[in-house]
Amino acid sequence: MELTSTMAAAAEAWRMRSHGGGMAAWRHGGCGAMAVVAEAESTEVTALRESAWLGGPHCQNNLAVALYNGRGCEKNLEAAFVLFRRAAAQGLADAECSLGSCYAHGEGVAQNDENAATFYRRSAQHGNIGGMNNWATCLAQGTGVAQDLEQAVAWYREAAEAGVAFAQTNLGNCYMTGAGVEEVDWNEAAVWFQEAAEQGEAIAEYNLATMYNKGGHGLEQNQMYARELLIRGVNKKYAPAVEALRNFRITSRRSSA
Repeated sequence: MELTSTMAAAAEAWRMRSHGGGMAAWRHGGCGAMAVVAEAESTEVTALRESAWLGGPHCQNNLAVALYNGRGCEKNLEAAFVLFRRAAAQGLADAECSLGSCYAHGEGVAQNDENAATFYRRSAQHGNIGGMNNWATCLAQGTGVAQDLEQAVAWYREAAEAGVAFAQTNLGNCYMTGAGVEEVDWNEAAVWFQEAAEQGEAIAEYNLATMYNKGGHGLEQNQMYARELLIRGVNKKYAPAVEALRNFRITSRRSSA
């Protein structure tokens, strides 16, 4: 089978990442009061609650994460949003990133792409690497802000160089498709996909397999490695890899520039 690198397949590479507080990609917190909690909450959450009332942004953010995830207390997205907002108002980058995610998904607050982009931008500018990736994705997709692919690449690169796997995947996608860069360059794309693949990113493995199966745009064909990458994806139960491996065939085609 000849794997394809269509934009439809590549679109999955535009990944968003939350802050380092344990929420998944494109996840965020909620809003409201802190009143609704489990009767028997953890000692740690109780301590965080007491500290949060005193106004410390880090404690507010940590309590927000606990309320968002329902860890040691009853899950309450609305209460989490209020705490993220309080911490963000004090310039805490992690909270700004989480607040952006709240607005992006409408969790604990009405969905609002413009507000999401605003807080992702602030968190990126304040050094949050997840925020850098998310702000870049807003720029790449034109979500809540005017599309600017070149700026998206610049922010993806900063986050990718800091080790963010989603950003490495996204930067690789830019070079694979030519979005925001001077030209399509599969060799450069492979560098970033490989970085992300080494962190277990299934989409990066799949896109890397796509390129190595075909070869070209500066990348030498290597179908054996492509098959190995697809097997990794199958082991992760990544559906596109499962389908691709099912139809995979070794050919004698040489790579072309």
